[in-house]
Amino acid sequence: MIDVFREFLPSLPQVFGMLSVIGAALFFTLIGRLANCDSGLANASTLCGWALVIFAYTAISTLSKLNLEYVVWATAASAAIATCILWYRPSGLAVSNAWRTFALGAPFLLIVSAKWPSEVDVLSHWLYNAQYLFDNGTLPRPELPKSLSVYPGFPYNHTFVLHFASILAGQFTDSAANVVNFGLVIFFAVLLARLIQLAQDAKMPASQEWRPVSWTLAALALILATYANPIFVRKIVLMANPDTATSVVLAYLGIVAWQLMERLRVPDNRILPWALQFSFLALLFVNMKQPNLVILIILFASMALGSLFGRQKLWQKLARWTPLLLLPAIISYGLWRYFLSTTFALNEATLLPFSQWQYENIPEILRSMYANVIKKAGYFGIMFVLTGWTISRFWQPRNDFDRLAMLVTGVFLGWNGFLFFLYFAHWTGHASTGASSYWRYNTFIGYFGYAVAVHGIARLACQGHLRDLLNQLARYRLTLSRKNLGYLVVMIAILMPVVTAPYLRFDREQPKPYLRKIGIELGKTLPKGTRVLVHIPGDAGDYATIMQYFGNRYRIDMSVAPAPVLPTIKKDIEKPYPSIPMVWAFCRSAALERYHGIKLPEDRSVLLERRDGKWHIRQSWSHPSPGRFSRFHKNFKRTGCKINPQRGPA
Repeated sequence: MIDVFREFLPSLPQVFGMLSVIGAALFFTLIGRLANCDSGLANASTLCGWALVIFAYTAISTLSKLNLEYVVWATAASAAIATCILWYRPSGLAVSNAWRTFALGAPFLLIVSAKWPSEVDVLSHWLYNAQYLFDNGTLPRPELPKSLSVYPGFPYNHTFVLHFASILAGQFTDSAANVVNFGLVIFFAVLLARLIQLAQDAKMPASQEWRPVSWTLAALALILATYANPIFVRKIVLMANPDTATSVVLAYLGIVAWQLMERLRVPDNRILPWALQFSFLALLFVNMKQPNLVILIILFASMALGSLFGRQKLWQKLARWTPLLLLPAIISYGLWRYFLSTTFALNEATLLPFSQWQYENIPEILRSMYANVIKKAGYFGIMFVLTGWTISRFWQPRNDFDRLAMLVTGVFLGWNGFLFFLYFAHWTGHASTGASSYWRYNTFIGYFGYAVAVHGIARLACQGHLRDLLNQLARYRLTLSRKNLGYLVVMIAILMPVVTAPYLRFDREQPKPYLRKIGIELGKTLPKGTRVLVHIPGDAGDYATIMQYFGNRYRIDMSVAPAPVLPTIKKDIEKPYPSIPMVWAFCRSAALERYHGIKLPEDRSVLLERRDGKWHIRQSWSHPSPGRFSRFHKNFKRTGCKINPQRGPA
């Protein structure tokens, strides 16, 4: 039993990585509180503090070559100063009254901190970008060592946090991104709890008036934010990319935008805290991913459209606040664009010439988008209901929720319209006709839409509109009282991370851990200048990139490259590389044996080395078997490799 638990728990370096992320969050929170970032929407101080630190990262890294480690220690010093100042403020250092949500989410962080990176995108650029910062202390430049990343010019607002955590940990932390992303999901649970409280109170209180989040509400919010959430996808959350961060920050940004617009409608002298929150969150959001500027523009355009309704000259008030709301984000975006334009040879996504726009693909594009809508009916169903609500109330919004629905509908329609445009004006081939990644791109805005839906349902329940339905459901509570039902919700939240640990740890699917272990071993034992071709038949990149990343993790003099077919091996071996050629083969084949002139074992992977003009087996490993509560990866059968049926799939 102990071995079972040990298999899902982090190693000591991974524990340090998790603690370093928590330490970074604490620093960000102190700085955010010093800037009064909790005076609007509660519990936003961590994100606002993150925005301020990341702006320092962006300015220093784009305008100078100063080692970014200084930013980390300057942040730590600023957090210490903030602590001293907050000590004298009423409740300045008080523990958040949403602490129960974080307490229930802590076991999730422990489990995901043990997950190793195993996804192609993560291993080909996102982690390489963070590792480059850690190794070189600054962004890639022509005069510095070349980055191993496929896309070193991707935005770094999320990657900067991985660098920050690695500096605190004293080593590069591969698993820190899992903790960052799942930590953001917990922050999203806090937002849902606050929106449910808002529905109960029918007003947005000042930060000092926010009620504590009870155990029952904390548990319910955590369930709603994770497995009850149709946008919660483990293979998006548990990756080192900023997709989850984009969606969670947009959810906070959208709610702040809504409340800001509501305060512009009435004489309210508390507009500034909300405007500052919007400004900080937009600053953080804009350089999280490449298309985020478009989403920010769509959100602000929706705000501007909403300002046209009502008897007050709301658009004039919004115009006066616009410089504060958008200027910091524009400056940050401009700094990043300046750096890219002067440093990298940009191979960026650009529109096709107008004459090449593929209008003939539109019917097929629409069919593919429709297929995605049907497949992900949970998310799209929510958004279509909100869209229908908005249409029915568009000309005469009756309350603040109608205006919130209008805001999120504007983001949904604007973003999907932009994606539709790109499918015929930018992408080509199957990426165009197949509406490539249409669902994943919708997850960027999904948490915002889902948060609005949760708030709307909570309002209907609290206002009595769902009384008949709730009374009907109450019949199925059997002997459970309201109090016992609350205990049940808390128990479910406590058991969730334990029961679903195998589901979250998909890095344990073979042959991922097998390839990771061998990659690390080769990286530590092979001679300098070795080039290893990884031969896994039928591999589309799911597996070779694992060995490639972990083989290069501790050294850059060794070259590791995928070679899924024999012609690739032949062509590569003939090149005049100034290195030692080797081939690692997952399984034997007659063609491989003929080319290398050597008999290969049936049930072992081998490392082949050429010496004196002949190939020899340098080392071999037994084939992997699935671990406890795990299996072989779904794409493994494509390799055609035969594994002992008693140990894995044939």
